[in-house]
Formats: sequence, C-alpha cells, structure tokens
Amino acid sequence: MTDKALIELFSIFITANHVLSHHGLVDGFGHISVRNPGNPENFFMTGSMPPALMKGVSDIAEFDISEVIPVSGSTSSAQSPYSERFVHSRIYAQYPAIQSVIHSHSPAVVAQGLSGVHLQPIWHMAGFLGDEVPIFDPRSVYNETDKHNLLVNNKVLGGAMAALFGTQPGPLGPSPKNTVVMQRGHGFTTWGLSIKHAVYRAVYTQESAKIQQSSANFHSSIGNEPVSLDWTEQVDCQEMNDESIARAWQFWEAQARADALYRNDLDADYL
Repeated sequence: MTDKALIELFSIFITANHVLSHHGLVDGFGHISVRNPGNPENFFMTGSMPPALMKGVSDIAEFDISEVIPVSGSTSSAQSPYSERFVHSRIYAQYPAIQSVIHSHSPAVVAQGLSGVHLQPIWHMAGFLGDEVPIFDPRSVYNETDKHNLLVNNKVLGGAMAALFGTQPGPLGPSPKNTVVMQRGHGFTTWGLSIKHAVYRAVYTQESAKIQQSSANFHSSIGNEPVSLDWTEQVDCQEMNDESIARAWQFWEAQARADALYRNDLDADYL
C-alpha cells in the first residue's frame, strides 16, 4: 500500500471517529478499528486518545491481531491503550473478510439489551440487523481471576463474543451470519467491509434501537407488537442500505467538518 493510500485511509479513519462521536456512539470510550490493508494480520485503532480528539497519524496505533500486541503508534502515553482491543482482534482473527469493527456503549442499545427483547429490524434503514440480534453475557465465560466488569479485555472473552456473530461460507473464508452483537449492560459491536460500511451500521443500529423502544411504548398502549421486516424485506433493504452508504457518509463528513471540536490534519480538503 502506498504512503498516499495509507494517508487517505487514515483520514477516513479519523473522520469516522468524529462521525461516531457526533452521533453519540463514542465519547471517552468506545472505538473503531480497521484492518491494515498492507498487512492483514494487523489492525489500526485509536491508541489512547478519545475518538473525538483524534486528528493525526500519531493518534493511531497498530496492533498484531494474533497476540494483540502494540506494533506502533499512540500506545505508550500516560493513558494506556484501550483494554477492549480484544473485541476487534478476535473478530478479525475469525473472519478474514471483515475490514472494520466498531464497539459502542450506545445508551439506547444498552437499554434494549436490558429489556429482555432482542433488537429487531422493524424499519427499512436497518434491514441488515437480521431476524434477531444476539446478546453476549460474559457471566458464563469469566474465569476465577477475571474482574466481572463487563469488559471484553482478554482473548477468551473476545473469542466468546466473536462466536455470537456466527459463521457462514464466504468468498474469502468464514463470514459472519450476524452483523451486530449486543452486550448485556455494556453496548454493542458491529462490523463492515469498509470503515464507511461499519459506521453506517453503527449509526442505524442505534437509531433502530430508539425506534423500537418508541414503537414498543406506543404498541403497549394498544395491546399489540411492532411488526418486523420479513426475510425478503430484510434482504432487499440491506441491499438498499449498502447502496446508500456514500450519500450518508457525505452528509456525516460535512457535519464533522463543520464542528469546531473535530480536527482532521489528514483531510485532503484542508491540506
């Protein structure tokens, strides 16, 4: 991968952090990563900087997927690298086609995961959710030395959570069946075939949770349940979703550029 192509990737990556922040999907916590196109056995992620404050190459860290060892970047400051990098590493290890992973503590999705009702595709912008989003509960995975703090901060927990994405054959090897896994009392994780693809799914996972909760409140007052998309609708809506990414990204990128909080020193429009 050329230096220019890598800088372009990093610019998109920094903007993605800002977009996720703007939508309330990350704050001082939560993170996005991207597989290294030049070395698929490594991935890039925020080193220790809060996502909203990322602005340049020095804010990006590189990790080895297998051992989750820092290779380079922002991992040696007074603040340690994100302990939940194991969320990303185990998903990349299990699914070679996945290029980007997002882990969010979205309050709306946390609330949905605690409701006892799985997140469902009840509107056309979230056809990618599938019939039912699984919920990861680490209580059955903890060993006797683990802190029960709901963090996915080691290989065992990361592998157990990644397994809930399921597996189906794909052109590049095993591919996940599910696009989103919720985490009890914690948030959710999703993935994409690109940074923009993952961001799109993260944004509309959160929006879908909000709509499902609002709809449930309405339907409870009249004694029936929200109607999920049927299988054909899910497939066709997911195809439509994937075709809409560029338009959504263009708008979200403009929002991030217009907000003085966010700075991207690699943005070509400002170089």
